[in-house]
Amino acid sequence: MDLQSQLPGWTSARRDKKDPDLKIAWRYQNLPRVDKEMENTQGTAGEMAFCERFDLSTRIPREALERAKIDLIDGDKIAEMSQGDRYRGDMYKCVLDEIARIIDDGGFSSLQQPPAGHERNILRLELRSLGSAFWRGDTSILQFLHALRGLLRYSYVACVISLPVHLYDGDSGRLPVVRRIEHLCDAVIELESFEGAYAKPTDIVGGRKAGAATEYHGFLHIHKLPRVNSLTAAGGRLSILHSGGGSANNLAFRQRRKKFCIETYHLPIEGGVTERRVPEDNKKPRAVGCGSRPGKPDPLEF
Repeated sequence: MDLQSQLPGWTSARRDKKDPDLKIAWRYQNLPRVDKEMENTQGTAGEMAFCERFDLSTRIPREALERAKIDLIDGDKIAEMSQGDRYRGDMYKCVLDEIARIIDDGGFSSLQQPPAGHERNILRLELRSLGSAFWRGDTSILQFLHALRGLLRYSYVACVISLPVHLYDGDSGRLPVVRRIEHLCDAVIELESFEGAYAKPTDIVGGRKAGAATEYHGFLHIHKLPRVNSLTAAGGRLSILHSGGGSANNLAFRQRRKKFCIETYHLPIEGGVTERRVPEDNKKPRAVGCGSRPGKPDPLEF
């Protein structure tokens, strides 16, 4: 399957001026709109946007893919190379050498000068399903991540790794090796989907939260924030959205046709939206007090 044909295309964050205005109450028509203020702010800040928004319903044009320099590491080729005397079945070391070769040949290393007439650029590296059955063993994954982290520290490379953590769930819970893998990464987030989970959404959220579980597709957990060359994460000093389980900082995600949304998980309405409301007039009258008549308010009650 061609992975390049599945890459989502980017779209502008600005609103189309040809779209008709929304019909709102007349009393709010003259008030300033928040989205227009945000558009003006983005316009003055700069016209260039570096992959700011993506449209999942579109794909990157083929002309743009042909102009870009994309290196694909063939899994079958890696599996064949790892059987030699040099690697002895260690696919992690084989992939690490291929990554180092791409960094050196492309001029992405900060330890060497770029070729003459070559402009310095950033390499975006993606590793899918690291630690799955394709890698044939899990004894070298920690050494691979430690070596990869040292290689990227002196390179103009941004790396994203996906890990199938459901393969590391035992009878007593998640295996400790997952925590060691998280420790070797700069930032760690986890997507906990409601669909296909072992526990039902009612067991995960419990209580009144279960009523809103159908509005989202799962939870987003932030296990670690990047803190390179610092003691605390700069992006989380003034933010409480750490998804630590509290009622005010849970994050949930939903996937639409065109975009992937991350929102704050709020509690639903008390009793739910389908609860039958009893009018005030149909309620039973209060007990008859001194100087009052049934069905009418007590004159002595304040």
